Amino acid sequence: MKTYILNIKDCIAISNVLSPSLLTLSIAICIAACGNKNIKNPETDRITVTRSVHLTKDSDSPMCKVSMDIIYVKDTEGEKSKSINNAIEKRLFDMSDVGMKHAADSFATRYTTEYMENFAALYKADRGDENKTSWYNFYYNIQTSVGNGKPGVMVYKIDSEYYEGGAHSIKQIFYLNFDNETGKPLTVNDIFVPGHTKQLNSIVLDALKEKAEAEDINELQDKGYLCSTEMFVPENFIIGEDGITFIYNTYEIAPYDNGMTELYIRYSDIRKLMKSDNKNS
Repeated sequence: MKTYILNIKDCIAISNVLSPSLLTLSIAICIAACGNKNIKNPETDRITVTRSVHLTKDSDSPMCKVSMDIIYVKDTEGEKSKSINNAIEKRLFDMSDVGMKHAADSFATRYTTEYMENFAALYKADRGDENKTSWYNFYYNIQTSVGNGKPGVMVYKIDSEYYEGGAHSIKQIFYLNFDNETGKPLTVNDIFVPGHTKQLNSIVLDALKEKAEAEDINELQDKGYLCSTEMFVPENFIIGEDGITFIYNTYEIAPYDNGMTELYIRYSDIRKLMKSDNKNS
């Protein structure tokens, strides 16, 4: 069954042509419809996981530290909880249906174990070179938070940073969007009509040109964008109140020095590409 979302203007228009008895019913329907759109974010809880290991028995030897602060939905939400938490587990740890605590602990154990297996012998060969010692200090940090998107949408944010040797750490931000009524993760294909790819890519490319102050693809490439990939619409986005923000992390469309790229597209500019259930945004 298709769901139709009524706004206040719709309700007023309906009330003008109904008898008093039907008017009462129409008001109740409108209140219910508007309420569905404004369902609050589900109740959440959080877990913290820390794990650290040194490469040798010496307390001053290089170490690997994992630190995570993870928000999840309480089990009181039933199937909604399961849908949301499974999506979070999958995105963070490539696991599902194992429980957030178990998934986080398993990830921390695997990460620190692989660190020891891969680098203990190498460090023993390099331990006399002070210039190389810092390369072996690894870390992996995850911070999460929950916010509101457009009415009826929960936005889940993942901030991650890790260092695995080399010149610098890697910082990334990921977003997941959930339908507050069902707990369903919302993808690009849930928002836009079939066949949207070409037109939406063009709109997002225009937004990138404007942000980078570039006239064409050649100027974008001169500034470091799209040198090794074509423009694409990512599954990393925020379903906001008045528009969608697409997120491109470092190296996705530009080098490290350009940092993360955020492209904001107003709903009014993409309404014809959106499915009918989303056009009331």
